[in-house]
Amino acid sequence: MAEEETAYAYTEGQATLRSSAHRAVYSKTRKDDPGPRVVVGALPSRLRDTAVFGVDGPALRALRAAVVNLLDRAGADVGSWPASASASSSSERDLEDFVVPAASLKDLRGSARGKKFPRGPANATLAELVVQDAAFLAAFDALIDDAILPNLRSRLAACGVSLDVAEETSAKDAVGASGGTMRRRRVGYVQRPPTLRIQPGPSTRYVRPHSDDEYGHQDGEINFWMPFTSSQRTRTTLWVESERGREDYAETGVDAGECAAFHGTSKRHMVPANESACTRVSLDFRIGVEGFYDPKWVMRGTKADHDRREVSL
Repeated sequence: MAEEETAYAYTEGQATLRSSAHRAVYSKTRKDDPGPRVVVGALPSRLRDTAVFGVDGPALRALRAAVVNLLDRAGADVGSWPASASASSSSERDLEDFVVPAASLKDLRGSARGKKFPRGPANATLAELVVQDAAFLAAFDALIDDAILPNLRSRLAACGVSLDVAEETSAKDAVGASGGTMRRRRVGYVQRPPTLRIQPGPSTRYVRPHSDDEYGHQDGEINFWMPFTSSQRTRTTLWVESERGREDYAETGVDAGECAAFHGTSKRHMVPANESACTRVSLDFRIGVEGFYDPKWVMRGTKADHDRREVSL
């Protein structure tokens, strides 16, 4: 018997819907851009290695419930759950069952909401929902504080990066003091809101190999990629090369309840086509590390740069 061919539902347009408007366009002045000004220099090599760690717990469960509730009111252009999808409550719905209209992945008209929103009506709707959802953002902040930052602090310390930094003071800064040096915690710059991505299937569309320096991201940032859906069901996940330019892409192996940390600025990464009948839903964001990252620098040609939340490392 001949092998049955997959009937692909998504064959045109984007591979994913995404909530971020960040992008980069050509700028003839970019060649004169001095680049970020950093105090320390490049991140240690071990921080550039891909690492997968567990994040399961109350904070993740609250964030997943917030994502389900957000998508439940997203509207027809973003998608919906089929009537056959069963759950005792809306927050318990399987994200793998969420259905995105094929037309929404093809429509990339400029957003009527302005330049702060991504192109395409469905992308813009998703972005607006994420920005305005207080419960989602609070749950994201809690996950950062409870699961992501402890792991990052541990990795920084293992690489010999002090979590404290010295800062010069003056008489204006400390009444009665003639100036000197004080110690304070190193700052982390967390992308907020994060980017929510929805990759439906079965599809022939994929996320092309790229490194984030193409879009103005800095060497002093670390990427975090976290799926809410089962990789066994979607059969698609993040692939990252081992070193810049090697193109030896390997699966991260990250699954729901886990997070992958990797150096997306230097290492090309991709997501293959989702050939399953299930939808992949994931969250990604970056954290810049003070001393290695310049919070004031924006690459010329960058549009709608990410906002950042400052945290203590």
